[in-house]
Order: sequence, then structure tokens, then C-alpha cells
Amino acid sequence: MTLDPTPLNLPFRLLRTAQAMRTAVSRRLEQAFGGDFSADYWFVLETLLRCGDMCQADLARELNRDGASIMRTVNSMERMGLLTVVRDSRRNIVKPTSMAIDFMPKAQKAVEQAISEPIGNLNTFEINELSRILDSIFNLY
Repeated sequence: MTLDPTPLNLPFRLLRTAQAMRTAVSRRLEQAFGGDFSADYWFVLETLLRCGDMCQADLARELNRDGASIMRTVNSMERMGLLTVVRDSRRNIVKPTSMAIDFMPKAQKAVEQAISEPIGNLNTFEINELSRILDSIFNLY
């Protein structure tokens, strides 16, 4: 099936591509860690390790997720021992545990395997340019 290349078709193409990549990442993570580990967990851990500890509201904004959704994910990850949450009267600070930090190299390898085939034909410049374009589009919203 050939898609209409006009800009009106761009949202569909972005959604379709994002969903396919997310599914591939989830499959690889489930193979490596079992059915309890999802792409959402990867996104949370990767963000915390890249940005540092953050309040739950900031984490939700960074991941473009609603507060209730991120709260469910954080609570599940806390029960698994991947996160600690320091609660006070005004906000919840989310931190990765040493277990999460130790297991990130294996998770990163699983994610790299999931995306290596689809983007394997792109060179470093193309990957950087694609990332720049996607960030530019996102930041306009």
C-alpha cells in the first residue's frame, strides 16, 4: 500500500511508525525480562537516567503522558523495585534504584536490537537529522 505523501498524511505515518517501534521495543524487552517489563518502563528509566531524579509531574510532561497514567506506571515500577518514590505533601520525587541502574545495559541492548533493523540502513547524519526534525515538530506543540 502506497500512502499519500502530502503533509495531511504525516500524522498517520508518524503514528503508525511510532506504534510499530513501540511494539518492537516491548517485544524485545518482554523476551529479555518477561512479560512484566514494557516499553513504558524503558521510557521512564531512560528519562530518569538521562535527566536525573524528577518529580512525577515533570516526568509525565517529559514523557508526554497524563498524570494518572504515569502514576500507575511509577507505582508498578516501585512495586517491582525499579524505582523509589520520595513522597512529601507537595510532590513525589521519582528515583531509579540501584537494581534499575544495574539492569539498564541489558535493557539498552534489547532496545538497540529492536530498532537496529528498521534504522540500520540510515547513517549517523540521517539519524541525527531525523531526530532533529521530530524534536522540532514536537516542540511546536
